[in-house]
Amino acid sequence: MAGGPCVPVRWGDTVVDAVWDTGAGVTVVDRAWAEAHPHAVTLLQEPSRGTDVTGAEIPGARGLLSASLVAGQALAPQECGVVDLSQLNAHLDDPIRLIIGLPQIVQRDWYVDFRTRVLAPYPTTSRVH
Repeated sequence: MAGGPCVPVRWGDTVVDAVWDTGAGVTVVDRAWAEAHPHAVTLLQEPSRGTDVTGAEIPGARGLLSASLVAGQALAPQECGVVDLSQLNAHLDDPIRLIIGLPQIVQRDWYVDFRTRVLAPYPTTSRVH
């Protein structure tokens, strides 16, 4: 994912680099990765359909992403979409396993500087109300 904004996401000893996507209305998990990491993603038996950035509909399933750590910050469990990203990943040197969408991102206030690759939570005392 060279050049793309990525952040490490942790569930215990499992760490995956995730695409940080403020334009995604839902967090998306690659089906193969989800199946290999049931402690991080619970697959629900409900089918789902999503729309990718090109407007194409993509079949998938609903899932529940377990509580995780991003930049040392605990994020609550969150519904997610689980889709087969194998066709996309076949063309990438570094496959996409997880795309963090806005529902995950807005759980905290973040300082993000993609140029210097800095992602940090704003201290809660600096929050403007």
